[in-house]
Amino acid sequence: MSRCAGTKRDGSPCTATVEPPMSFCWWHNPENAAQRRRAASRGGSSRPSREVRTLKADLRELIGRVESGELEPTPANTVIRAYSVLIELIKLERGVYLEEDLAARIRELQRADRNAS
Repeated sequence: MSRCAGTKRDGSPCTATVEPPMSFCWWHNPENAAQRRRAASRGGSSRPSREVRTLKADLRELIGRVESGELEPTPANTVIRAYSVLIELIKLERGVYLEEDLAARIRELQRADRNAS
């Protein structure tokens, strides 16, 4: 086994091992550039992070409104339950993305293994 010929973002050499005749790991293999672009364009974790930040800000505002007496606790509880559903959907979305990403990596590794045989 040899090391990947790629370079990390910080300029250091990649430490992933590769099976000959491969020279690059999945992340550095030029043949995977299109797949990496597609995965990046899906937003990965950036969209849920924005959503989570927005939800946190909204919930803080809601808490403030309840504490100040502007909003009664019962309607606030209803809104909080709706936010809980949104949070579960964000988790689901992130899980689907991760599963798709892992499945693509596994297929690529299997393809590389078949080509090496």
